[in-house]
Amino acid sequence: MNKIIITAFFTFTFSNCFIAQVNIEESGNWNIAGGGTLNVAGLEISPESDYVLAGPNSVEMSLTSISIAGSESMAKHYTVSQNLPSFSGALVYNHEEEDMNGISHDASLQVLGSPDGEWTTHEDHDEEDFSITHNFENPTEIHKVTAHEASLSVETIDGEMVISIYPNPTSNIINVSYDKEIELTLFNMLGQELIKTNDKNIDISSFEKGNYILIVKTIESGNFINFNVLKK
Repeated sequence: MNKIIITAFFTFTFSNCFIAQVNIEESGNWNIAGGGTLNVAGLEISPESDYVLAGPNSVEMSLTSISIAGSESMAKHYTVSQNLPSFSGALVYNHEEEDMNGISHDASLQVLGSPDGEWTTHEDHDEEDFSITHNFENPTEIHKVTAHEASLSVETIDGEMVISIYPNPTSNIINVSYDKEIELTLFNMLGQELIKTNDKNIDISSFEKGNYILIVKTIESGNFINFNVLKK
């Protein structure tokens, strides 16, 4: 059996030596000790307890962006061919300036659970500019990982993305993606109402640069969701 065991010592080695791809043969296992780290070209996978990746499987980094809700992510993403099954622990997405693709440092982790699933947003738990960390307390399926603006999408309790806005930051148009009727209200930071509309596209090209608050009301349920919008 082709079996690779990562101990605490080897975890330290991988943390200081990026590998662009991990391949596990059909008869193989990749074991990551609880508290250890596997670093695949900047994606750090740190399970909270002993974790086994069974083959065939692979973890691969690609220097390309992904379109999520009509807006491009950072120019780097990772794919797990057969998913990370029931993963609990920390994921750290490290990036460089050239990877950012116009995304600000106020970014969140974007995770696709399965090839036919939907992207979900997971907030950054660290305060570093070039790393995005999220600690998954509940077992999570992971197929692809990238990074995008923190306010790209909103999750429901079961983790499905229901509303997204893009691009953010924007210099002219705010687009809202939702398949049912909504009411949009835009405020400045003084609390003054600037726009109120049922249109899902708002032109703010004439507004001053700065931060705004977009409140999205779903007509069907009457629920309200707030977004921070940066006009650049």
